[in-house]
Amino acid sequence: MHRIVIASLLALAATAPQSEIVWGGDHIEIRADGKRATVEFDCAHGTIDGAIAPDSNGQFDIAGTFTPERSGPVREDTSQTRAAKYAGTIKKEAMTLRVTIAGPDAPPAMTFDLARDQNGAVRKCR
Repeated sequence: MHRIVIASLLALAATAPQSEIVWGGDHIEIRADGKRATVEFDCAHGTIDGAIAPDSNGQFDIAGTFTPERSGPVREDTSQTRAAKYAGTIKKEAMTLRVTIAGPDAPPAMTFDLARDQNGAVRKCR
């Protein structure tokens, strides 16, 4: 009987969703679940389309999206979403993140310093 209970608990633990990890800094907040992440900026949002899993040097480089926001109505037939690259380094509880937006008229890359388990200081422009 004890073996069945233990086996059931192990199976449940293996299938339970990983808890959300929050990384925050000035003008940015990342919420990651182990498979992907959502990103909130002051006047934009984005996705990181993979797990933030640094290599042995603490570095990662993941594709994602970036969508600028603005106040007021937005036409439904136009999308401002662009491809983006989220690259950075994690050392203990600190992350340095560089966001590079794709496209010929893309803004310069943005760099952020984030802390684990800290909400971001984001001011939405909606």
